[in-house]
Amino acid sequence: MMMKKTSCNGTRTVEMVGSCSTLIAEMILNQTDVPICEDVRKLLAGTILLDTINLDFDKGRTTEKDVEVFNKLAVDGRNDLYNGLIAAKTDISSLSVYDLLRRDSKNFTTGDGRSVFVSSVTGADWEELVAMPDLAEDADRYVAGHDVDILVIMLASHSPEGGFQRHLILAHGRGVFIFIPGFVDDITENLQLQEIHDNKTEWMVFEQMDVKGSRKVVLPLIKSLLESNTL
Repeated sequence: MMMKKTSCNGTRTVEMVGSCSTLIAEMILNQTDVPICEDVRKLLAGTILLDTINLDFDKGRTTEKDVEVFNKLAVDGRNDLYNGLIAAKTDISSLSVYDLLRRDSKNFTTGDGRSVFVSSVTGADWEELVAMPDLAEDADRYVAGHDVDILVIMLASHSPEGGFQRHLILAHGRGVFIFIPGFVDDITENLQLQEIHDNKTEWMVFEQMDVKGSRKVVLPLIKSLLESNTL
């Protein structure tokens, strides 16, 4: 993640880090006259762990700066903290499809006025999502209520074997499949997608083989592909 750090005097430093909280924590730690209480340390450390998947370099979202700053926060029980946060984040038992779509969503508008929403769902794979009650109704309500033209759903979960997995769904906007010619082929190639044809929905469902492709990667890619093509 390329984060921009701007100080009060207007100077700007650009750094590649896995978590925005890394830069925030670094700024606070460098101000020796600002003590950090234990609760704030834990909040900053927990966010760094979530953003970097527990400082796992293999996932492609961790830098040396993230590790350095996390260690300076001096928070004990790293694995327990991360596992507790993941358990809370992935507990979707009380949430509807509508809740999941709006809980963690980013959106942008293309140059020709198309409204694109990318919803991130953690803790469920595609089969669990499409098996939820009122799937179509909740999705339609979300699309109508937010004036969505294109809805992309990203799912992150663990397989029965314990491995990390991602799925990506290209959904309808306003009930009409409006994806531009070539868009599906382009995004499939870039994210190493494998289509799941028998998915019990009218949506296009894919397994995303490039598991390092988080929404921070996927959203700019979708925007670029849409901007470079026309209907």
